[in-house]
Amino acid sequence: MTVRQLYYRAEVEGLPGIDKTDNGYDKIQRQVLNLRRAGRLPYDHIADLTRWMRKPRTFDSVEEALQETARLYRKALWRDAEVPVEVWCEKEALGAAAICVGIWTGNRVKVNSRSPASSRLSATALHLKARRRASISAAEVA
Repeated sequence: MTVRQLYYRAEVEGLPGIDKTDNGYDKIQRQVLNLRRAGRLPYDHIADLTRWMRKPRTFDSVEEALQETARLYRKALWRDAEVPVEVWCEKEALGAAAICVGIWTGNRVKVNSRSPASSRLSATALHLKARRRASISAAEVA
């Protein structure tokens, strides 16, 4: 369960002082922190999906690296598609599921918190436009 899920539950149940505002969410977030620090709520009972570890993968040998590469190989099934396929997810809490879909299908995944930033939408539109131009140019040459 995430803090956001707790917030939604508190809001639906009509918990006094919790409303559909950032202030209501902040109250739940502070209370969760207070309960954790007091030892009344174990840290592992609330998922924190915003803290991702970033570390390069290392191997003990070239052979081990090649085995892992072979295990992770995915054929680019969508490379020649007329339009690019992307998986977009509007909730960070659902990001892991969206990423699994992306891995399974070989598509790009974009996880947005709350609503997508206009800069991200603009960048995606420019990418799609450029890709479309490149595919038209390639077809004209062929």
